[in-house]
Amino acid sequence: MTVGLAYKKKVNSIWRKWLKVEHSGLNIGRLMANEIFYVCHYDSKLRKRSKDKTYTLILRLLKAVIFTKIETPFDFNSTFKDIFFLHQEDNRKDYQEQCNYVLKQLKNYPFTEIFVNKDKVLKEKIKPVQSFKKVGLLTKLMFYTFSSSSNYDSHGAYHNLKFYRNSLLYYDYYLYLFKVLKEAKIKILITFCDAKEYANLFTQAAINLKAVTVTQQHALYIGMNDSSYSQPVLNYRNLISDYFMAWGKSINEQWNGVGFDFTKIVYSGTNLPKGIDIQEKKGFYMPKKNVFGVILSAEYWRKSNIEMLEIAHKFSQENSYEFQVLFHPSNKIFEYIDIINYINENQCFQNLKNLDDFIMEKRFILCHTTSLYLRSLINKRKCFRFKDDNFIDVGGMPDDIFESKADFEMKFKNGLEYSNIELNEISSIIASHYGEENMNYINALETILKKERISINRS
Repeated sequence: MTVGLAYKKKVNSIWRKWLKVEHSGLNIGRLMANEIFYVCHYDSKLRKRSKDKTYTLILRLLKAVIFTKIETPFDFNSTFKDIFFLHQEDNRKDYQEQCNYVLKQLKNYPFTEIFVNKDKVLKEKIKPVQSFKKVGLLTKLMFYTFSSSSNYDSHGAYHNLKFYRNSLLYYDYYLYLFKVLKEAKIKILITFCDAKEYANLFTQAAINLKAVTVTQQHALYIGMNDSSYSQPVLNYRNLISDYFMAWGKSINEQWNGVGFDFTKIVYSGTNLPKGIDIQEKKGFYMPKKNVFGVILSAEYWRKSNIEMLEIAHKFSQENSYEFQVLFHPSNKIFEYIDIINYINENQCFQNLKNLDDFIMEKRFILCHTTSLYLRSLINKRKCFRFKDDNFIDVGGMPDDIFESKADFEMKFKNGLEYSNIELNEISSIIASHYGEENMNYINALETILKKERISINRS
C-alpha cells in the first residue's frame, strides 16, 4: 500500500492529466478524483487482471458509448423546492445520522431531499446524439489520460479503461441532472461531501447553473504533510462548493498552509452526542474487567494499525489484559486475521450502532489517527495515541502520545483518570473541534443566505 511522498507524486502525476478533461461543463478530473486517489493506494496489491477481464471491460466501455442511461440512481422525495439536500452516498449509519441531524435543525426550510440508490436497476436506450457526445468525451479522455497508465504501479491500462467507462456513465447522469436542476430553478444545493462522485456531479451541475453550493464536514478533517499524504487530502483539494459547513475552528489550524480558501467556511457545529460540557458529567465509571480497546485508522494506515496491534498484544500478554479491536469501515477484518495470529473474530468489531458503548466498556483506548479519539475524550476515557511516521496530531491532550511499547507503559502508569484541570482542558479541545455552543446549522445557513442575498420562505 502506497502512502506518503511516493503516493503524493504518483497520484498527482495521474490526477493532473484527468483535470484537463472537461466536457459539456463537467470536469472529469474533479468527478473521478475519489476513485483515482483510492486506487493509487492499492493498485500494486490488486490481483492480476486476466485478458478475459480486460476484454469484458472493453465491451462494457463500448456499451456505455452506445447506450444511454435514461434513469439515474437518485430518488427525489418531493416536488422541487428552493433548497436541494443530497444525502450521504456510502450507506453508512453514522453519516446518515449527521444528515438527519442537519435536516432536523433546518426543518422549517423548504427542502427537496435526494437519496442515492446504488442498487437501482437503470433503464437505458440508444440515443445517437448523446452517443456522439460520449465519443467526444472518450476521445478527450484517451488523448489526455491514456499515458497516465504508466504512472500506476500495475494494471494501469485496466484502471484507465474502468475509469473511462465510469466517466461515461456519470456523464449520462450529469446531463440528466443538469436538465432537472435547470427546470427546478435550484437556488441552493447542500451535499454531504462534494469530494464524493455523486455529490460532485450534483455540485458541478449546480455551479454551472449559478446556484449556491454548500458541502459539510463529515469527519475530523486533517491537514497532511508529505509523510502522511493520503486520500483524505481530497477533503480540501477537491472541495469545489461555494461554502463549507465546518464543525469548529480547529479546521483553521489543521488546514493552515494547504492552500484552502478559508472564506468558504461557515461554522455549524456537529451532531455528536453529549455536547461540550465534559466537566459537568457526573461520576466516573471504570469497568472492573481488565479490557482495553484498540481503534484502527482507515485502511491506508494499515502499517500503523498493525504496529499498534502488536504493541497492544504484547502489553496484554504481560499485564493480564484483554483487548478488543474496533475496525474502521474501510478495513477488511479477515485480512487482518490472516496476517495477525493473535486476534480472532470474537474480539473484532465494525460498524457498531453505538460507538460510545464500545469506548465506555473499556478501561482505556489505543488509537492512531481517528476522530474517535475525541469521542473517547468526551466519554472521559483515556485514549493513548500511537505516533509513527504517518501519525497526524489532530490537537488533543499533550501527554497521551506514545512512540513505543515502553513509552506507552510509562504513560499508562500515570493513571487512567483525568483531573479536574484536565477535564477543563478537554472541554476546550472538544469545543475547538466540534464547535462552540452558539454554532449550529441554522446560523450557518442564515449566514450563507445573507451573504448571497437569497430570500427563502420558512414555514
